[in-house]
Amino acid sequence: MMRRALLAAVVVAMTLIATTSVAVAATSDDCGTLESGTCGVHGGGGQQFHGVIAVTNAPWVYDRALRSGAPGCGDCTWSMVIACPDNGDGDPTGPTQCEEALHAKKCHADQTLYRVYLNTSSLTDVAEGTVCLGGDGRVIPISQIAMGDVDRYVKNVRPPNLLISTRPRDGTLAGLLTYFRARTPGPLRSVRFGGSGVTETITIETSELNWHFGDRHSSGWSRTNRATHTYTYGGVEHGRLRTRWSATYTVSYAGRTSGPYDATGRVAQTQPFSLRVHHTRPVLVR
Repeated sequence: MMRRALLAAVVVAMTLIATTSVAVAATSDDCGTLESGTCGVHGGGGQQFHGVIAVTNAPWVYDRALRSGAPGCGDCTWSMVIACPDNGDGDPTGPTQCEEALHAKKCHADQTLYRVYLNTSSLTDVAEGTVCLGGDGRVIPISQIAMGDVDRYVKNVRPPNLLISTRPRDGTLAGLLTYFRARTPGPLRSVRFGGSGVTETITIETSELNWHFGDRHSSGWSRTNRATHTYTYGGVEHGRLRTRWSATYTVSYAGRTSGPYDATGRVAQTQPFSLRVHHTRPVLVR
């Protein structure tokens, strides 16, 4: 019985050695195939990015991002995981001891090999390839940079007042239907800004208007730039026009442009106007 147990232990040990030898043999300079070992999006030493990204020494990442997921890679999550076959959540020292990732032939001496995984609404943990990060190899979070630039612009922009006209032109009559119209003072040019290789071009336009006519009545929010109203009494009415502006933008990087995308947030603006309302007196005609 003891000899059989000893023999079984020897067989198990030889099996473990053989399995370990196969795993090491399958691990090349880039840590083997993308699906080998325990390397994956749940491994240690990972980084995550959202939207369109680029890697300075791997142009294929940017190309893949422009073609992935929702427009603008809006549902993309990229995971960069150190390419260690035995790098798991329970081994926090793994990233610093993985020789294959730290000394991969395809990377420079100051770089580490990472695996790239992509998640979208229709893809889960798809292995895309490997990149060398560190030194001159870095991730450019293009979407995050652009969204930050656009958000700051929208918060600080001051659109021009609209030109308000009425019909009748110079004052109106109580009881008479009056037509209101608002328009921009001229064509609104797109604004280009940004830096560090990522630039944005933003265009703003009116999205909704709300006329407050000065007599406690208003038109309510509408997507049209026109409104009508009938005043009951004469006098000078002091109204105001409230405008909501929206914005779209494009993003340019490495000579390629994507978009347009809708900017989050809206710009609200209020401008006053005055209108004289004449009242008529009945005249007896014989």
